[in-house]
Amino acid sequence: MSSESVPLFAIALREVRFRAAGTAVALLGALAPVALVSALWLAGAGHARATEAMLAAGERTTQALADTIRERYEMIGHAMGHDMAVVSADIDLQQYYTAGYASRTMPESAAAALAGARPGLDHIVARLAGLVEWPEQGIKTLLVGVGPEQVRDPAAAPLLAPVPAGYVRVGHRLAADLGLSVGQRVALRGESLTVAECLDEAGSLDDMSLWVDLALAQRMLGVEGRIGDILAFCGARSAEEAMTAARAVEHVLPGVRAVPHSADVRTRERMRRAADSTSGDMVALERSGRAEVSAQRGVSFGAIGLIAAVAGAAWVAAASYVNTRQRRREIGILRTVGWSAGRVVVLFAWKGAVLGTAGALGGVAAGAAAAFAAARAAVGPGDWPALAGVACAGLLVCALSYTLPALAAAGGCPADTLAGR
Repeated sequence: MSSESVPLFAIALREVRFRAAGTAVALLGALAPVALVSALWLAGAGHARATEAMLAAGERTTQALADTIRERYEMIGHAMGHDMAVVSADIDLQQYYTAGYASRTMPESAAAALAGARPGLDHIVARLAGLVEWPEQGIKTLLVGVGPEQVRDPAAAPLLAPVPAGYVRVGHRLAADLGLSVGQRVALRGESLTVAECLDEAGSLDDMSLWVDLALAQRMLGVEGRIGDILAFCGARSAEEAMTAARAVEHVLPGVRAVPHSADVRTRERMRRAADSTSGDMVALERSGRAEVSAQRGVSFGAIGLIAAVAGAAWVAAASYVNTRQRRREIGILRTVGWSAGRVVVLFAWKGAVLGTAGALGGVAAGAAAAFAAARAAVGPGDWPALAGVACAGLLVCALSYTLPALAAAGGCPADTLAGR
């Protein structure tokens, strides 16, 4: 059988088996870089997945903390109390601000009407206050009657705790001056009441006040069925929103004036902005760190992989060049017996392809095993395209490393090739 009738692929396989030592060196050169790059890729991908999971968990924790900060700021703002007072339209606001209570009254039904319409209000409570003589103690004090607070959300706690019938809440300074304590029975204008609470010091007129249920205050002040003001909470996020809510209240209840507590609204607004800024900075910092880690990881693994690929290509090229130089006489004989330069080149290309295929497949398998053993990095669904690319690159480099030197050797004169020139 002539050499022309034997497929070049078969000749390449025989060549690989015949020159076992050279084949082993070349195969190692083809396998090692593919294995190293594959192992680095899988280790990097596994590390990336683990790092992303940790960073994502950290970001979720940071986001939850940021949300908690916002919620707590909202709770603090909510605990500041009502942000609007509704009074009679003909009231003297200077007296209202100075005395701390309304000198003119309005029908108690106004509170019920406002609660029924509820123009953007979350909390509504009727209040009546006035100075009364406390003959049993020989002093004059501010009496405050509080009605039941009506809230939009039944689960929400009232901003102004109601006073049960038969009980009294005593301001801090008044309780200290009179030696009153919780549970003690006191007489107030002929009524026997139990001290339900001695209030914390507020630094205001509340420290000298008595707080009772609305019905009792109406009887003692002689204005049954009347209230002094309505305290409301709209949760306005800005002074402009508060004014809009106030105009809506005045539209629902003609004859009243709605007065936003603008200073409290602005304080709440600054608190919200501070919470949003703080939480936003926290999340941004977490994401910035996450991006920096990813970038550094990509640069590190990419540089190592590139070095491995270049070193492996150089190894294969050197081995194939030496092999080709050693076989110049064989190439010259093949040319002399009638082989064309193209046929010689294809033979060497097949040899490179055979070694490249074996090195690529073996390298990917070895790299996967090494990555799992060293870093417990398993092959994920998204890793297969990259591994296929690494294998193809290894095969191509090996094939070219054999083809290019053979092309140079086979392209010359057969006589010169045989002479070693």
